[in-house]
Amino acid sequence: MRVIAPRIVRERVGAEEVLSAEKQAVVSFSDIDITRTDGLFELEGRITDAATRLCDELAELIPRGHPRSSLCIRRAVDDAVAEAREAARLLAGQ
Repeated sequence: MRVIAPRIVRERVGAEEVLSAEKQAVVSFSDIDITRTDGLFELEGRITDAATRLCDELAELIPRGHPRSSLCIRRAVDDAVAEAREAARLLAGQ
């Protein structure tokens, strides 16, 4: 499962005003059964941990960037959890 953390800096560089960066990590779930509720919760916890780490790293690298770390984490988690739930639904249907 891929977790992507966004960071945007609004600066003027020539004609451009916006710079963006992102960090991503792959979260493994090969050791858990995500078709089971407890397995999916475990994966969501791993996703949250990864998103927190990535957003904190981006905040250190780009201190004036947006969104704030809490919003960065929420966006990264929401996107990855949606993918995880879809993957669990597809696996359960097999």
